[in-house]
Amino acid sequence: MLSPMLSPLAPPKRAEDASPVPASKEGGCSCRHTRRLTHHALHEVLRTVTAESCPDTLNFHLHTVYSDGRMQPEDTIRQAIAAKVKHIAITDHHSVAGYRLARRFLQAQGSEGLPTLWVGVEINASLMFSEVHILGYGFNPDHAAVQPYLQGKTTAGVEYQACNVIAALHRAGGLAVLAHPARYRRAPRN
Repeated sequence: MLSPMLSPLAPPKRAEDASPVPASKEGGCSCRHTRRLTHHALHEVLRTVTAESCPDTLNFHLHTVYSDGRMQPEDTIRQAIAAKVKHIAITDHHSVAGYRLARRFLQAQGSEGLPTLWVGVEINASLMFSEVHILGYGFNPDHAAVQPYLQGKTTAGVEYQACNVIAALHRAGGLAVLAHPARYRRAPRN
């Protein structure tokens, strides 16, 4: 069963569906993501997620010294191998440098008993006048659409809007997930 905390937002079917749009007067994006879910290789893994999955089977929210973590990417991989974790994603803030080093290290280890490493990133964005963190998974880190978000710092203006972060991740072939969902509380509208 797919955990609500890991429900991926569907990638757009066409690149033009994911163009940056200005913020609305209500503080959110004026774009609407109402597309059918298309298949992504990560969907099969996410369908198996249960409350017991993390951290023993998978860990999709890891930071290294390339953002606010304390471990080198290689040490993160060593620890995952020792714990026999099956799937991991390094989600440094606004960077894939840790992922790239971890991928090179993992490739040099051979293939037996190794975890699957998914490309990931954590991006700050504005959603309804609140700063949120969006996790991107399984995207092409070299795609032009995600480059503004991989510069080691938070973006500004139109690029800072959550719908544009999500659209960029989708254009790069990835999935977007809200990080820390219990952190964001808003009073219901009457």
